[in-house]
Amino acid sequence: MTKGDPEPAPIFAAAYVRVSAKEQQCSAKRQMDLVRNFAKRRGLIIVGEYLDVGVTGVKRKRKGPDVE
Repeated sequence: MTKGDPEPAPIFAAAYVRVSAKEQQCSAKRQMDLVRNFAKRRGLIIVGEYLDVGVTGVKRKRKGPDVE
């Protein structure tokens, strides 16, 4: 960037962490720290943080279709 060039527009992001079990090796706090550090290294601005605890990523059989 040279003098007089406009500043790049900020890039906003949301941080999302999911922990499905107490036995999971990477705690929610550790995961959020990793996400924050990732965003900082890339110049992203985190505008929201979201945490799901005790939520599994496994799909269960149900009547409706699984939406990807």
